[in-house]
Amino acid sequence: MTPIEYITNYRLQKACYMLVHSKDTISAISQECGLGSGSFFGKTFREHMGMTPMEYRKKWRNSDI
Repeated sequence: MTPIEYITNYRLQKACYMLVHSKDTISAISQECGLGSGSFFGKTFREHMGMTPMEYRKKWRNSDI
């Protein structure tokens, strides 16, 4: 894993936590995690997680896990 891949994975993990545990907007979360604009965040998130940030939020917020 390259340093860039490590940083991206770390930022995505932080974003996943924030999507489930905060009420911040997707854009605010992308900025706070250092992933830039909402469109870049959405593209990167979808490539790594297989779903959009909103889909992830809905899926995990409503689960009992």
